[in-house]
Amino acid sequence: MSIEFYEANRCGRLVNSRVHWRNDSFLDDGQLEGVDLEGGYFDAGDHVKFGFPFAWFTTVLNYGLLEAKAGYEAAGQLQQGLGVVKWSLDYFIKAHVAPNEFYGQTGEGGQDHGYWGRPEDWHLGPRRSFKITQQTPGSDLAGEAAAAFASGYLVFKDVNATYADILLTHARQLYDFANNYRGKYTDAIPASGFYE
Repeated sequence: MSIEFYEANRCGRLVNSRVHWRNDSFLDDGQLEGVDLEGGYFDAGDHVKFGFPFAWFTTVLNYGLLEAKAGYEAAGQLQQGLGVVKWSLDYFIKAHVAPNEFYGQTGEGGQDHGYWGRPEDWHLGPRRSFKITQQTPGSDLAGEAAAAFASGYLVFKDVNATYADILLTHARQLYDFANNYRGKYTDAIPASGFYE
């Protein structure tokens, strides 16, 4: 059921979803910025994609798959667990548009919290997406996304080596970005008051 919780919070085009009351939503995320940011996960019962906690939970789930793989297998949930983290990592690949650019949020907390409806019924128009760059860095966000990619590499290296190598490349680039351009991501992205 904990894995199904994440599946219920998926954004984008839903394929083979076990959560039958959900449907496609926000297929145009990123269009205002000219990028494809469809996909990812919603946050905590609202419809914003907050990159910092999103990257953190992906890292934690990756470590769970690494440390408790036998438990996932015994429960018959290994493929679902891999699917949950791959949904995250596929989105983060899209969000990492250049070595020193990473989209860390789609949607605005205030606007979103004023909307009480299903994501499938959103009627307030396209949502803005926000990124960190070397001019407006976010070491905390870039570092956590690097951890999600690096732990994802460990999860997938024996499952899909080609995909794992892509994850490792993103992990290295984001780690360097975090280390070389120091800053707090909430100075660049409007997540202050939600996730410092």
